[in-house]
Amino acid sequence: MKIIIVGCGKVGYAIARQMEQEKHDIVMVDNEIAHLAKADNMLDIMCIHGEVAAASNYNPVTELDIAASGMDYIAMGHIHKESGLKKSGTVYYAWPGCPEGRGFDETGEKHVYIVSLGSLCSIKPVCVAQRRYEILNVELTGGDVISDVLAALPDNTANDVYRIVLRGEAAEPPQPDALCTALEDKFFSLQVRDETVLKRDAWQSAGEDNLRGQFLARLKAAFDAANTDAEREKISQAARWGLAALDNREEVVRHDDKKA
Repeated sequence: MKIIIVGCGKVGYAIARQMEQEKHDIVMVDNEIAHLAKADNMLDIMCIHGEVAAASNYNPVTELDIAASGMDYIAMGHIHKESGLKKSGTVYYAWPGCPEGRGFDETGEKHVYIVSLGSLCSIKPVCVAQRRYEILNVELTGGDVISDVLAALPDNTANDVYRIVLRGEAAEPPQPDALCTALEDKFFSLQVRDETVLKRDAWQSAGEDNLRGQFLARLKAAFDAANTDAEREKISQAARWGLAALDNREEVVRHDDKKA
């Protein structure tokens, strides 16, 4: 249908946009050239908190909804992982993600998007976060633990929140509390998690005529009789904690929060 709209103010422009979305042929008339020029150059941008998913439980939006919106660009929220630029029909949209990580499930550099919109659309990710969350896995070499951590550590971590995970074999349990104290000036905040396994030769003192030997002997018998890797891991963990206690060292890591 051909439709003539007289008056290109807010109401006239809104009607024209609606008619255009319905595929009508629109002609706008106004006695002010500036009004017509403004209407011709107007961009429609929407901000919405929602999720584009077939089975979303939170404010679901479909690709068809986006394509039928008539918008030039939709700035999406709710998803904390950046999406890059997307398009449905003629409508561009994107999630920039969270501007700053809030926990160890949101690691790495985070961004806001600077959007350039005209006949085409482009986005420029810009980092405005003061700090980031990072998880650093450190494989121990058998030497000094602090040296191993420093060798694996990137530059410029003083503003960041780190979780350092110690891996590999260790004859003696590492001391996470001492490591935190030694490295505290290199981070805004630091957690240390011990996920090392006991060296095989650490069991050699099992059976010696002392408390340490008797303790290891009982655990080694259980270790040798274990049927699964999960059982053996628990027994090795018990050995690490027990040796730390016998040496008057504190094992401060909690292994029941791996998904925290």
